Amino acid sequence: MLLTYLDESYTDRWYWMDALLVPDVVAILLSTALDEVMLDAAKAYGVAAESELHGYGLFQGRAPWTGLPPRARIAVYNSALKAIGSHEVTIILRGVDRHGLTRRYATPKPAHEVVLSHLLERIDGYAAMREQLVLVIADEVDNPATHRSDLSRYRAAGTGGYRAVRAGGEQMSDEILGKLRRPVHGSGRRGRRGSQGGGPRGAGAAVWSCGLILDRVDRDGSARVKKRCGVSLTIPIEPDRERAGRVTRRWFEVCSDRLVGEFGEVVRSTPQDRLVFVAERPDEIKAQVGTAVDPPVGYQGESWEWDVVYSAVAWEELLGRMESLPDQGSWEASTYWAAGPVLSVAMARYGGFVELASSIGDAEAADSRRLLAPVREVAEVSAPVAVAFAEQWNPMVTPLEQALSRYAVGVEEAGVVLRNYGWLTILSDEMADRVGGFARLRDSGAFVEAERLAQGSCWLLATKTWDEYGPEHADRLFELFAPVLPPGKPQLREFKSIVMGEPPEWHVLPNIVAQRDPREWL
Repeated sequence: MLLTYLDESYTDRWYWMDALLVPDVVAILLSTALDEVMLDAAKAYGVAAESELHGYGLFQGRAPWTGLPPRARIAVYNSALKAIGSHEVTIILRGVDRHGLTRRYATPKPAHEVVLSHLLERIDGYAAMREQLVLVIADEVDNPATHRSDLSRYRAAGTGGYRAVRAGGEQMSDEILGKLRRPVHGSGRRGRRGSQGGGPRGAGAAVWSCGLILDRVDRDGSARVKKRCGVSLTIPIEPDRERAGRVTRRWFEVCSDRLVGEFGEVVRSTPQDRLVFVAERPDEIKAQVGTAVDPPVGYQGESWEWDVVYSAVAWEELLGRMESLPDQGSWEASTYWAAGPVLSVAMARYGGFVELASSIGDAEAADSRRLLAPVREVAEVSAPVAVAFAEQWNPMVTPLEQALSRYAVGVEEAGVVLRNYGWLTILSDEMADRVGGFARLRDSGAFVEAERLAQGSCWLLATKTWDEYGPEHADRLFELFAPVLPPGKPQLREFKSIVMGEPPEWHVLPNIVAQRDPREWL
């Protein structure tokens, strides 16, 4: 288990939280080392040996460090850091610009809530790499009841955002089972000697959130990584914006009926009183629909977001809103259970393109023809410029973009470079001309299907089934598509998380692309 101690630091503008992750077998050793730091300080400077190593007191010269010169206080601080750094521990930092929150959102969430949720997401990712339980221990802060409520919401509904983790359902993380343990060691900032919040003893005596335990297992207790498949389709908005709106609506209709799997029908047939924003009981399902429109710069009025619990009436409202092409829209559902099913049908508008995305049910993922038919139906009427089927699916980043770390520019450059190639590739007519024309692609022998779509673009299927697609196919496609591929050599492994003081931790990406740079091929 990783004992994880949280603490906060802030100014009028910035709010930071740090997490010190200590393996259980190291905790006593580290606590003893910090005791020795205080014993040395007591001998050298006359402070009480039972004093705590509070960073604020050391920096500001407050009790028990009053009267000590800066050099002495720096020496104690340095000794404490050396004690921590000499043990197998990890530090994760997250922070937020309070002024930026106010500028971006009409009704921003409290900085503590934003940073805490982001920090828990990073802790979850780090623990996943090591297949460890995590016990999160936080300092007492103002309004503890509110923060207990926040943690309960993370347990039931997820942390929100693009890195969302959820105790009781699968979001970005593989499988998370979250439980809260309340109170552990009483309250207040004073307790056994240690560092404030960020150390094995000082923080342990000031627990109010007490033990958010993240356990990466299925309900039957077996540890595994789920495939979590999905598909995305990129379509242009111009020259026919109304058509793009109709296509977006059709995507939601087709995917909800034919791609998201059996769970979609379960949601539709569940009694309305069991569909909720936050699933707090096993018989409840979190199911919601919503849209968001970015307000003009400087707007200070009410939020332009619409977000309601799923119902037949709300679904029809969502479909109607899709035709107007909001900035974002989605239907999301998940269960109380960590290993339970999840579904997502979503859209997002970037520049001149709309990214359409859908999760894929397990049965549908195992049947290639069931996968292709709904995508083909929408592709025929939309002149798409890219498609991506993916495992461990990220709805707004294709496997090629992930391997190139092109997280911010992919959709916006969809008319210039090919966003993805793979089992199924869709190429715009303009890009097809740049690689030698449709006839060259069709006659290359690289595809079991090579056809033109009704509204434009090329439908190129490399193998009959998704499972057949392998590295040899990726190499062949790379050579065909090199003139329209984004620059750079894809890396099929990436950082799981970035953690201060840790050596690089990598995980292998599950989707196949050629590890070759088109600039070296052309």
